[in-house]
Parts: sequence; structure tokens; C-alpha cells
Amino acid sequence: MLFRSLGTGRIDEALERAASAVTVGRDRGLRWGLPTALRALGMVRAAAGDPEGATEAFEEGVQVARETGSAFELGRLERSRNEALVEAS
Repeated sequence: MLFRSLGTGRIDEALERAASAVTVGRDRGLRWGLPTALRALGMVRAAAGDPEGATEAFEEGVQVARETGSAFELGRLERSRNEALVEAS
């Protein structure tokens, strides 16, 4: 649903869904899912024209992915972060 909202230009809805996923992950202690939620939040913030907010979400996601040993999500986060930086420049 989040990416459908983003793909149809409903940035506010996508931002709300991504922020909600991060909140649920934090509140429930779902550290394994938090990097994915933070990557989604970063992607939405980048699409919304908020490169600083996107970078913040990506960097937190990278930190959590390293702490949890999620190499796959770490790679996805770094790729998304780099793409957002290129688009912002």
C-alpha cells in the first residue's frame, strides 16, 4: 500500500504509512523489521523533496541493519541512500 500511494503521487499518505511502520517497529521492538521500514521512510522523504530527512532515515536504518546483522537490508539501504543523494544533487 505504501508504494502504491507513492506511485500514484499520494506522498502525504505514503509518508504517513512509512512513519507508522517505523513507529510500530520501534514500539514493538521489531528490530529485524525496522531497517526495512526506515528504508521506506527514507524513500518517501526523498520523493517528497526532503533529502535531509531521507538521509536521516537511511542512516538510522543502516545502523540498525548493522546491529541486527541484516546484510541484505544493509545493501538495500545503502543503495537507496546513494540514489537519493544523487537525485538531490
